[in-house]
Amino acid sequence: MVLADLWKSWGVVPSIVLGHSLGEYAALYVAGVLSAMDTLFLVARWAQLLESMCVAQSHGMVAVQGAITATELIYLINDAAVEVACLNTQKETVLAGPVEAMARARVTLTSVRPDLRCIPLKVPFAFHSAQVDPILESLAQAAESIIFHPPQIPILSPVTNSVINRYSESSLENGTQPSDQDDLETNTTEDASPAVTSAPKKKDTKAWLVGIIWRRLGHVCFLWLGQLRCRIPGRI
Repeated sequence: MVLADLWKSWGVVPSIVLGHSLGEYAALYVAGVLSAMDTLFLVARWAQLLESMCVAQSHGMVAVQGAITATELIYLINDAAVEVACLNTQKETVLAGPVEAMARARVTLTSVRPDLRCIPLKVPFAFHSAQVDPILESLAQAAESIIFHPPQIPILSPVTNSVINRYSESSLENGTQPSDQDDLETNTTEDASPAVTSAPKKKDTKAWLVGIIWRRLGHVCFLWLGQLRCRIPGRI
């Protein structure tokens, strides 16, 4: 949010915004849907609810990298406790579930598909999963006092795989749906609901998100890389 305001003070105004996970709050702010105070209020309330209603470290997340679809992953793991949390790219899927189930999943994938990289994420909760279901009703109640303004610029939604071009009723039900960064350009509509979602806290979120954008858009990302001071391996 602060970085976007800094850019605006320099005359750099976005024509479209994209936020992944917790960054969706910032995207809604930059697009004019939420005020700064309302954005901070919702994020703070989200964090309070997580700590009070969900058990930290009881669930985990694992990023799986390699040539395999989310459907194939779930089939190989064959564990109802494991679910897809994020579809980052065609070669990166994030799984979530109870820590015991995630440990079993890693063992299974390592033995059956040694070509895959299974990277445990250092997060206290399994975001974008059923673990956060208990907070949704209370978070929706908190959002009832918020005024959601029509977006001033289009918003790319990684939850609905759509372009939000005008205001419709806010939806918090997407808080546990998988966050899909892979198909944004293939499914666009003009009347989608801005989503307030749960979010992972990654060690280097900016580099990770820019990496996703690079893989999807290639050379278009030069300006992004310059602004965020991120280095993509093998790229200048």
